[in-house]
Amino acid sequence: MSKEKGRKHIMSGFFFAVFLGCLLLGGCGGKQDVAPEEMQVLGITITPVPTPTRMPYALYPKAAVTKDNITFVNEYLLRRS
Repeated sequence: MSKEKGRKHIMSGFFFAVFLGCLLLGGCGGKQDVAPEEMQVLGITITPVPTPTRMPYALYPKAAVTKDNITFVNEYLLRRS
């Protein structure tokens, strides 16, 4: 056997050993037993709570503009008032 062929056999044996090691340490993709309680998704309920909102047009009328039932507030003017 020549040096080149011997080196190829050694390298292929090394890669095969690494491959087998990965399979053994990885568990070959085996599934773990999981309790059914752990698999359930937690239900989240959101309770709508009204938040207190100050009326900007009552504080400084020039800072708020109402158009189509939407109030736009200029924070800069509101802070300067």
